[in-house]
Amino acid sequence: MIEECKSDKALCDEGSLAGGADSLWSLVAGLFKGPLGWTAVFVFVESIIGLVLMIFVAFKFFDAEGSRDQIMLATIFLGLMMIMLLAKIWSWMLMFRNSAIKRVDRLECRIAALTKMISEK
Repeated sequence: MIEECKSDKALCDEGSLAGGADSLWSLVAGLFKGPLGWTAVFVFVESIIGLVLMIFVAFKFFDAEGSRDQIMLATIFLGLMMIMLLAKIWSWMLMFRNSAIKRVDRLECRIAALTKMISEK
């Protein structure tokens, strides 16, 4: 375990237990790595398309002639907003999961180093 920790300097830093706070940009970049990277790309593209459609539907809402059309466009707008919210929630969940995995790895490294230090005494 110590050899694995020594090879990864990010895990075995001598700073705090958390090893320094991850920036928002590093958390977002971590979304696109690993086995769920393609899903994150899909969700990101889906969010951009949803945003464009939301803006389009909002403009159409104010140009609608009857209240029936306005109700339909408002429902579409709310549905697109819900899709965007679900994409954000999924992205935040994945970011925090990746962050928790890093913290557990750092903690395992610290425990291994402590065990080695105790066994040497």
